[in-house]
Amino acid sequence: MLVVLGYVSFLKWRGLRKNKGFGRVGCCPKEFVYKEVKLAIKEFHASRVIGNESFGTVYKALLESSRTITTIKSSTQDDGKTKFLPELSIIASLRHKNLVQLLGLCVEKGELLLEMLA
Repeated sequence: MLVVLGYVSFLKWRGLRKNKGFGRVGCCPKEFVYKEVKLAIKEFHASRVIGNESFGTVYKALLESSRTITTIKSSTQDDGKTKFLPELSIIASLRHKNLVQLLGLCVEKGELLLEMLA
């Protein structure tokens, strides 16, 4: 019994260590590649800007699957991004008819990009 409990504890500990990366949030449906997002927004072209908000600039993006999504490019500093990542687990799990669904994110090249259903 004690051996089984020790083994289960070890597996949980090992799983927690693997998920502590900066760019990894285990809750999100997809982790987008920066190159893929950049192409979908036409390299952050001004014609793709939908608006600006306190968190960053909102872009209209078209994925290869012909799915239209919105992308928010964060305007916060790097330390602000690391503080925001734990909150993504809550945002990604929310489902309501009046809320936009978080599809995934991209954390590369010092950027935090959130992909939302349009």
